[in-house]
Amino acid sequence: MNEQWFGFVLEDVKSGDLKNYLDLLESVPDCMLQSVDSDLLNSINQDLSVFHEFKIGDWVLSCGDCQTSAGVKVYPPFQDFDSAIEYARINLNVTKFIEEPKFEKFN
Repeated sequence: MNEQWFGFVLEDVKSGDLKNYLDLLESVPDCMLQSVDSDLLNSINQDLSVFHEFKIGDWVLSCGDCQTSAGVKVYPPFQDFDSAIEYARINLNVTKFIEEPKFEKFN
């Protein structure tokens, strides 16, 4: 199962600040970061015109209009989470990342 993180470009981010938290709830992510598993690898190979070679365990950074695959920009693969985050901070001005919520199944 792959991990998903969403990146936001927010002004004056301070940890624990309620205003920043409320701004984040109303924001649309500026980018998405995902770990590559077999399902995502198949999707990348089938749906996107990607000129980079991804492998299971890489991290994919993407941004843009997710309504169509043509509107999505996919960056070259990153070997680890930290290098992908650093790239997004420097090149996309991302100031905050949050992990996709995970919910347990109820019986």
